[in-house]
Amino acid sequence: MVGRKKLLLLGGTGFVGSHVLHNALQSGWSVVCATRGGVPKPGVPLLDAALQQYYYGYHHSHHDSDHPNSNHKGDPNSNDEAQHHHQSNNNNNKEERLQCFTPPLEFVSLDATSRSQVLALIADHPDTTAVVSCIGARTHDHVEARRVCGDANVNIAAAVYTRGPSIQRMVLISAEPLRSSQSRAQSSTFALPLSLSPQWRLWRGYFYGKRIAERAVLENLPGRAVVLRPGVFVYGNGPTALIGRPMEYALRPLHTYGMCTPPMHVDVLARAVLRAIEDVNTPPGVWDYDKMHSLGVQERRAEEEIKK
Repeated sequence: MVGRKKLLLLGGTGFVGSHVLHNALQSGWSVVCATRGGVPKPGVPLLDAALQQYYYGYHHSHHDSDHPNSNHKGDPNSNDEAQHHHQSNNNNNKEERLQCFTPPLEFVSLDATSRSQVLALIADHPDTTAVVSCIGARTHDHVEARRVCGDANVNIAAAVYTRGPSIQRMVLISAEPLRSSQSRAQSSTFALPLSLSPQWRLWRGYFYGKRIAERAVLENLPGRAVVLRPGVFVYGNGPTALIGRPMEYALRPLHTYGMCTPPMHVDVLARAVLRAIEDVNTPPGVWDYDKMHSLGVQERRAEEEIKK
């Protein structure tokens, strides 16, 4: 598809990443999805639909169009020169199709903790206009969590910095630090969550890694970086909604006083990602729960005005 904007999506096969992938494809983006496993296995509805429509379906349709049976056969009564001319035209048309059409969805295998692999990936896609990282690992292994959440995203930020301004925006999906209201009010943008409650100390590697990644992105890509900070609980439309939706409404009053961040619906988060990469005039920096919801309200109002 000529003229598509290209998104490099890292970690796009997880719960949040698959929604970002779906929204980007629906909005006309060409997406290169980089994960450890490459092409995902069946079983996730959004990914299955994306594979059928934008990956397998694309390849099948174009391979079928190039199959000999799909071409017009020459007249058996015509002379050899006419048939040769017809075959030459077919070959030229095939080359033009291969040059003009690129698949809207591509999967590549990548270990983002390897800086050389990340640099090579960025170099292989010089027409990338936006990079989104959904990479993260919630594990009690402090070292592993910090390596995946921190080091991997630092490598991505370094690669984007090396590439230069051709990549107009990088979006990092982070997480709101778990802190008391007092430490939240007194902390700076890059403050580490030192006052984690005891039950969350097992996740300290996750939060330290996220803060390291935020620092790398915001300091090295000023004016181009957006950090999204949802709460630790992002829910969808399935069973998680039975817990997430009422919990979100219940915790909103406490959030007003800076005591906690409510759960967030994954669609709100995915739309915020899309807004960040499509509208480079939106302010860079940290987008928290309130910012993402306010942008969602603005979009709904704009859609309603268009319908009128």
